[in-house]
Amino acid sequence: MDQQQTKTRGVADIVFLIDVSGSMAPIIDALKRNIELFIDSLSSGEGNNVSPVRDWRAKAVGYRDFEADAEPFIDNPFVRDVTALKAQLAGLVAQGGGDEPESLLDALFRIANVGQTERGAQSEDPNQWRYR
Repeated sequence: MDQQQTKTRGVADIVFLIDVSGSMAPIIDALKRNIELFIDSLSSGEGNNVSPVRDWRAKAVGYRDFEADAEPFIDNPFVRDVTALKAQLAGLVAQGGGDEPESLLDALFRIANVGQTERGAQSEDPNQWRYR
């Protein structure tokens, strides 16, 4: 295996952090389709049917106005299954918003601070990052 192949076959925890406020309604379906294409490439690879990432987990997370919307943050667990990840995407619906700007920084902060599975743990918590 050459050096380039070695670099592409790592371990990844991926978060799709998506604005699901009402202003996204006209384009959210197109965004979901593009994310699904990316997800498919994780599981089957491009052309050679070899996954570009050896070990991946991912989740779809939605955010809206943190101060105004009833459900400002829609979190999901990390999954390794393509079908489960696509179901998470399908569950994100564009609604709400319109009053305050969406709070991407709040959403990023929340995702960055979900905690991590401890090094050497016997199992992974699907609601936390893997040991970094």
